[in-house]
Amino acid sequence: MTAVAWRGNKLEWTRLVPQGSGWKTGGQALETPPDPPTAEFMKPVAAHWHGPVWLTLPAAKALLRVVSLPTTDVTELHDMAVLQLDKFSPFPSESMVMALEVVEQQEKTTRVLIAAAQRDAIAAQAAPLLAAGLLPAGVGVDILGWWQNLRAAGKLAERGGELVIILTPAGAELLALHNGHPLLFRTLTQNLTGSAELLEELDFALLSLEAEWGEETPRLSVWRAPEVPELLTEAIHAHAGMRVTIHDLTTLPQLTEGVARRTAEATQPVINLVLPDWLTEARQRVVRRRLTAAGTAVGALWLLGMASLVGYSQWQKHQVIGMQREMARLEAPAAEVRRQQDLIKILQQYADPPGSALECLREISTALPEDVKVTSFTFAKGDKITLRGEADDAKSIYTFQQGLKGAARFKQVQLHGITPPSGKQAHTGFSVTVALGEEQP
Repeated sequence: MTAVAWRGNKLEWTRLVPQGSGWKTGGQALETPPDPPTAEFMKPVAAHWHGPVWLTLPAAKALLRVVSLPTTDVTELHDMAVLQLDKFSPFPSESMVMALEVVEQQEKTTRVLIAAAQRDAIAAQAAPLLAAGLLPAGVGVDILGWWQNLRAAGKLAERGGELVIILTPAGAELLALHNGHPLLFRTLTQNLTGSAELLEELDFALLSLEAEWGEETPRLSVWRAPEVPELLTEAIHAHAGMRVTIHDLTTLPQLTEGVARRTAEATQPVINLVLPDWLTEARQRVVRRRLTAAGTAVGALWLLGMASLVGYSQWQKHQVIGMQREMARLEAPAAEVRRQQDLIKILQQYADPPGSALECLREISTALPEDVKVTSFTFAKGDKITLRGEADDAKSIYTFQQGLKGAARFKQVQLHGITPPSGKQAHTGFSVTVALGEEQP
């Protein structure tokens, strides 16, 4: 994830990446954008950001209150926090965004941190990101990022009361803690040119916390950025009337690293002042991306299927054309082979002695009775033989017919045209048609 903060005229960002069971810094930078920041500047910078982006809101633009709510039921905390917000917020609730965070669970009560900010202030802070097409996934508060850095570095007391002042060019922020738990977050001043306003706000904060600590004298830690004049820290030291220690703020991790780690390492919900409209738009973007990805996948599959179909069709067409060419090439040789086969068949029919007219005449002569005379012999090779003749009586003709049927060479023997003797014809005439058997090639 990436946390982003505007620090004066600078843009600070920190990217965290997973490492084992924790997180490590994957990138940090302090950019100098044009005034005002443009989308052309933001887009190449945002190219280094990965994961959800958290925007950091200055504490001066947020209302922060730590209150004890008379319940331990988490489902009741939000409605009770809304009632508390109506008590200390000077703005109408419909113009605000509210969030809460549990800071301490007690036997019958729950101490929570309530944060609220005007929608317009959040939108103005996010305007450069929105112009570049970036939607923040969350909105934190800078003083909470410093609190995270102090806790992670072990710079906070575990027992007793403690005040922490953060001095940066953006102003002075106050954290009040007791036994490590926060009691108060407050912006003391945004004007660091003089110490009067700062000291006055500090006195007011001490008075408001006296009931919490009684007569206990808390310690005071001042964390100063190098840009802040040392005169301010000297004025605080002289005025506070308590143990004061001065620290260099640059020895702590960057503010945005604290904001990012606070979110990434949290085991329960933390303050998030993100606008609901952004969440809706983010969900719509996810749906659009999924639909686009699904459409792209379907389109790719369709194109792949069409390409396969067209390719297969072209391959088949190529095969058919190849076969047609091969057929055309073989047609002339095949026709020549068929012609040669026909010639061979004809030669076989006329050159084969068993199928010749003489052989057929020999078979007929063998079956011919003595009193039967053949007067006409008509031979059609491979087709039929037509015989005409005469006999002394019809009985000899039938005997001749049976003899022809007994010849294996003859497929069918048909007797017809028997004419009895009459006038000058002294013998019985007949006609026989003999169908020859199929010739083998």
